[in-house]
Amino acid sequence: MLVAGSIIDSNQSQHPRIFAQAAESGAMTTGRCFVTTMKRNESITHIMSTGLATIHVGEPISKARQIMRERSIHHLPVVSGHKLIGILSWSDILRVSFGDVSGVDERAVDATLDHTLKLEDVMQKEVRTLKKSATIRDAGEILAKGQYHAVPVVDSDDETLVGMVTSSDLIRYLVDQM
Repeated sequence: MLVAGSIIDSNQSQHPRIFAQAAESGAMTTGRCFVTTMKRNESITHIMSTGLATIHVGEPISKARQIMRERSIHHLPVVSGHKLIGILSWSDILRVSFGDVSGVDERAVDATLDHTLKLEDVMQKEVRTLKKSATIRDAGEILAKGQYHAVPVVDSDDETLVGMVTSSDLIRYLVDQM
């Protein structure tokens, strides 16, 4: 499939790989050509993150906050064993922790949250997932709608968590294609 992407001079100097691909596909004409190639049905496994930080459903919210701060992540899968049962976003935490905006000591915020709420009260229980066999296009269609910024990837057989695709992963993939 050819998709708009990069301008290529017929002298091949700027992007010889893309020029060669365009020439092979028959897309080249004289002068300049506006093409790049993208693999529409490429496996999601090429862009998904693996080795994810996760949190067990019984853990306190303060542990989730700690993991997200230390790992600089915005989405944290909630698991029971290896099975995905929810997802927690930094926005979910901000929604319930006014201390982050009022300058209250973080330990006080953690203690209050741990005492008043459970992880299950804050996490999103209905999680949109993709199977490991999905394509990058499948992920793009979900993420482009703007409802989600991260989509967990589960094994097709037993629904265990195997990775996650974020908007950033998809953007990096698109940039690499240019």
